[in-house]
Amino acid sequence: MQFINYYEVLQISPTASPEIIKAAYRQLCKTTHPDVSNYDEKKFMLIKEAHDTLSDVHKRNEYDLLWRMNMSNRESERVNAEKEFQEKEYAESDK
Repeated sequence: MQFINYYEVLQISPTASPEIIKAAYRQLCKTTHPDVSNYDEKKFMLIKEAHDTLSDVHKRNEYDLLWRMNMSNRESERVNAEKEFQEKEYAESDK
């Protein structure tokens, strides 16, 4: 299962206030709501899901724990990939 970054979906910072979350949601609804555009309904539902999660204090706290874990895992993967690349490059330079 792929982790969905709701902050990216709403195009906001992880430190965004409830007012910013609401404003971002409303702005995106103007261009993605099925009644006013030809956009995919799945995209609108994802925006709604992100808003519903981030605008509820308890849901946001739970989501933020998962978000931080995901960001930490991504950073670890990036560091490991970089290290493997450097080791491979070093080994090839010895030949």
